[in-house]
Amino acid sequence: MTGLMSEILLYAKPQRLEREELDLAEALVDWIDAFEALPSAGERQIELHLSGQPVWIRADPDKVKQALINLVSNACEAAPKGESVRVHLENSEGVSQVEVRNNGTPIPPEQLPRLTEPFFTTKQSGTGLGLAIVKRMAELQGGEIS
Repeated sequence: MTGLMSEILLYAKPQRLEREELDLAEALVDWIDAFEALPSAGERQIELHLSGQPVWIRADPDKVKQALINLVSNACEAAPKGESVRVHLENSEGVSQVEVRNNGTPIPPEQLPRLTEPFFTTKQSGTGLGLAIVKRMAELQGGEIS
């Protein structure tokens, strides 16, 4: 119940952005320990793939980190134990993209449009707020989730 209330408050609360210049590549390296410590990571390896170049964005580091933790956690929950979850950072023509992948069962195409709706979940114990929070955090900073 506490977890659900925390997610509801995080989703509903007006967000203040504390934007700063952030090297997303360096931040991902710093945050990998947090990803690997997620309860959902369990027996899964988190692989980080970077281009080797800094990827500068103007964003709120805490909001970016929260969004990425939600994405990595979801990917871990859907990946079979012993498998890897891959986090790939790419910067092309001034557009930065973080891709999170696993080898889990694909989400049925008819459910994809609803994944970021508040309280929609495909999990038995999910709240349906994780991806809604990710979408909100991304859009607040001029980004998007797909």
